[in-house]
Amino acid sequence: MKREVSLAVSGPAATRDGYDRIAERFDARRVLDAERRYVGWFVGQLHVGQSVLDVGCGSGRPIGAYLVSIGLDVTGVDVSHAMIELARRVVPGTQLHCADIRTVLLPRRFDAILAWDSLFHVPREDHLAVLQRFAGWIQPGGPLLLSLGGSSWEGMAPMMGSQLFYSSFAPERSLQLVSAAGFDVVQYELESGDSRGRLVVMARRR
Repeated sequence: MKREVSLAVSGPAATRDGYDRIAERFDARRVLDAERRYVGWFVGQLHVGQSVLDVGCGSGRPIGAYLVSIGLDVTGVDVSHAMIELARRVVPGTQLHCADIRTVLLPRRFDAILAWDSLFHVPREDHLAVLQRFAGWIQPGGPLLLSLGGSSWEGMAPMMGSQLFYSSFAPERSLQLVSAAGFDVVQYELESGDSRGRLVVMARRR
């Protein structure tokens, strides 16, 4: 008898493999665009030498490289081997971890955390646990810049020829989870640039 595998179990592995296949093309297209003003708020809370955890760092371009260029101490985590290999060239000398954010062990705390377009690749049933991990990794008062899906949806969708897994709650529920994990929401915005939108959350560790 064939055992059924839930989408929430198989999806993240498909996303890892999907990003491995498109890493070079994805990197070539990445520029600071929609996230520019949010990253501006984020870096405005920090000063030179402070530490940032970049969750879903990808190739390190453009966000990680920008953070390094202004003197921040960046640690990156990404599940894609191909993306991490690119990041080793883009941001040489940066601490990089090829790992699942749900299980990675990080032996330090950070002054700030940025998770841009990464948490919505994690099954939504795990979002609270991941946000609680963020709260354990960040100094009290530290800023969190986070983007999530802008609607309640879970499934596979194509990007550059690869099928990637997406999972998110409705914005109201996502904001509740951010607060429940130990963060105070400073500001949030719901963007609707595509069919499912994006929720951007700017918060601080309580």
